Amino acid sequence: MCEEFDHDAWWKQCIRRFLPELVLKTIPELYHDADFTIAPKFLSQELQDTLQNSDEHKSSLHVDELVEIQLKTGEAEWVLLHIEVQGKGNRDISWRMMLYCCLIFAHYHKMPIALAILTHKRPKRETPGIYEFDQYGTQHRYVYNVFEVYAQNDKELLSGNNLFDPIIYVAKKFRDYNGFTREKEFKKFSYLKEVAVLLNNRGWNIQDRRDILMFVGQIIRLRDEELKLEFEKFKSNLGGENKMLEKSFIEEWIEESENKGFMRGRSEGRSEGRSEGFTMGRSEGRAEGRAETLDEVAALLRQKGISPEIISELR
Repeated sequence: MCEEFDHDAWWKQCIRRFLPELVLKTIPELYHDADFTIAPKFLSQELQDTLQNSDEHKSSLHVDELVEIQLKTGEAEWVLLHIEVQGKGNRDISWRMMLYCCLIFAHYHKMPIALAILTHKRPKRETPGIYEFDQYGTQHRYVYNVFEVYAQNDKELLSGNNLFDPIIYVAKKFRDYNGFTREKEFKKFSYLKEVAVLLNNRGWNIQDRRDILMFVGQIIRLRDEELKLEFEKFKSNLGGENKMLEKSFIEEWIEESENKGFMRGRSEGRSEGRSEGFTMGRSEGRAEGRAETLDEVAALLRQKGISPEIISELR
């Protein structure tokens, strides 16, 4: 049985890796005022401490991110950006956004800029983007930003020049990936080819394209062995002056390490002059090389803010 995909952790990775692009896509006014030359501070642990007594925070159907973003107006000017990713479950999104706003304000004494990313349509009884209270002369109206993933245009996402566009496209198609049927495998295969062509033809930084490919590979996992081979052939045939390397940087490091381990093992095996020594040396060398590189990869991923849970899965 295939393990359930950790949708929340995937979103957290994407948000942390491509935060400026996400802000540009969803709150362009903030993007133009923000100074992203100063690294944003991710405060998810502090947010978790703030919400530790709240049952809402324990839900697996959404993720929370709280980020301190410096503004261009000066060192003392900064904002808190609260991001909530919401699927099709859980209770009223506006009620929870208001709850988080109150808890964040109580903890930091600062009102957050709020963004709800909706991957599925909400029930008709809800009004995403607004929380209103009016009782016995007391009124409160809380308005926050909403980005509807499901409402985005596929063609615009595939032709757009924002690094977050292919990630949004894949997130929008996520509902088509659940379950294993031949039809769904062909759908995933089709989406993979579209994203591969998009990344191959863009003049984006190679590291950005590799990381996008890594995120796409996490959520679109082909199980059909024939389609896997066909996709590898498809990637190898992509050409052009902006041709993207076929493997993600993680895959390349691991492969390079294994090759080094193979050569070291081969040398050790030859020195012993026996095929047994060769085989054992090659096996140990590959294992050692892979372990060393996985440690390097884990360190890099921690620097990029990727969660320990996901790093553990990759290892």
